[in-house]
Amino acid sequence: MKTTNLAPILLSLLSTTACLAPDASDDASDPRAIDGDELAETEAIEDAIARGLLEAPGIHDARELPALPAQVTTRYVVRLRDGVTDVIGEANRLSKKHGGVRRHVFGSTIKGFTVVNLSEAKLAELRADPNVISVEPDVRIKAAFASQANPGWGLDRMDQANGLNLAYQSYREGTGVHIYVVDSGIRGDHAEFSGRLTSTNNVNTYDTSSPNTDSDGHGTAVASYAAGATTGTARKATIHSVKITNGDWAWESDLIAGVDWVTANAQKPAVLNLSYDGSTDAIASALQAAIQKRIVVVKAAGNEHESACTDESNEVAGVIVVGATDNADNRSSFSDYGPCLSLFAPGVGVRGASIAGPNSFMSGNGTSFSAPYVAGIAAMMLEQRPLLTSHQVEAFLAQTAWAGKVQDWAANSPNLLANVRFFSASQSGPTDIYSGLPGIDDPTSYTWTASTLGGWGAQTYKWERSINGGPYSVVGTASTLTLTIQPGTKQVMSLRVTVTSDGRTAIANKVVDIKPEEVCVKYNVCY
Repeated sequence: MKTTNLAPILLSLLSTTACLAPDASDDASDPRAIDGDELAETEAIEDAIARGLLEAPGIHDARELPALPAQVTTRYVVRLRDGVTDVIGEANRLSKKHGGVRRHVFGSTIKGFTVVNLSEAKLAELRADPNVISVEPDVRIKAAFASQANPGWGLDRMDQANGLNLAYQSYREGTGVHIYVVDSGIRGDHAEFSGRLTSTNNVNTYDTSSPNTDSDGHGTAVASYAAGATTGTARKATIHSVKITNGDWAWESDLIAGVDWVTANAQKPAVLNLSYDGSTDAIASALQAAIQKRIVVVKAAGNEHESACTDESNEVAGVIVVGATDNADNRSSFSDYGPCLSLFAPGVGVRGASIAGPNSFMSGNGTSFSAPYVAGIAAMMLEQRPLLTSHQVEAFLAQTAWAGKVQDWAANSPNLLANVRFFSASQSGPTDIYSGLPGIDDPTSYTWTASTLGGWGAQTYKWERSINGGPYSVVGTASTLTLTIQPGTKQVMSLRVTVTSDGRTAIANKVVDIKPEEVCVKYNVCY
């Protein structure tokens, strides 16, 4: 089971097209709630960067990438201990010492390297080196897709609570956000990417060809679902190609090298989409490290009709794992399921870009194509809040999803369908207050602040307060609420803020414990 802890502070969504989702509630224990105070800290960092008080993350040099030898007999992924400081030097030393050929070096996620043409006789010696944690065979990783001829419908489904209405509307398009497509490359001249597929800050960890080429088609389609001009969700995001293969499978080492490169070189805010399996410990560790560097990671659940938890990387906290649905909201017959999923998105017969020509399209099936839809929605969220973590984005996606819509969603799966018209609220402010001593202390004022994600246009606010479980009464109509607490006050105060935007409503709750301060605590003279 995923170990993500979605902090229990608040709840979410109402819209013009649906009432509050049937499995959501005003309960502060809602596991899909967002920690408003953690979000406030994120906003403070964003503000500091904007005012030049902190330096935004920079771009680092890419790792050296030698070409593969003409003949490859064996391939291994070597993991080094964290104490190794010169990873490239150690990789070169160990490869030379044991008669292998070094290729990839990993240093921004896991520490390690790929060695090829290592003899079986030298394998045990390499494993016995004190700087080596493990030496495992390089394995092939499958893409999570299939295809069929069928008109697309996926975008239409995600902008309203029920059914299809032959229209698509979203409020944000990922402006200023960078989406890294770790895949088979991207056809660079396709009209879906015009002006937004970069010619720099891309990489090819598979061979020496351009990352903006794709002879397989998988990467081009995936990129279009994330950020295509007519087929994607984040239609103004910048697209980066991280080419790890030229087919529908990839070597583990090439995949890790791609993730490692993104971790070192990503322009922030950044989303990494991985529509391949990740069922090795090394891949899981690499994705975890990327998340720690404030890269939002979105991944296909898999197409084996089994628990998504069989893929180790789906269990990593903060990896946003996406299953597939059809146009009747059924979980697809192939989609993986279970508690390691974050949510579902359309993935059967969805329309995307094809490599057949610069204006060609296809329709495909697979969680490979569900995931990039969600990667685009993540980019929309980062457009508004550039420093959201992958954990926070996952929580917002769950909080604002269309809930209770997926049929045959399988036991322990989240019954959540991706929502491109997301709108949520959170509030930050004190939760524990010492009110002071009557006759000694003065009244003290405290402030709570409401924040929103999504929505459109002007917003209105209504703050309500309940004392010790009593009825709510209105106490404010601005984005912030300031209350004066009298000395000696002892009560449990529940604050509820309702924010309305474009006719849609979001609610956030907070419970505040107010108690008098004991004399011995205040003056430190307890006997």
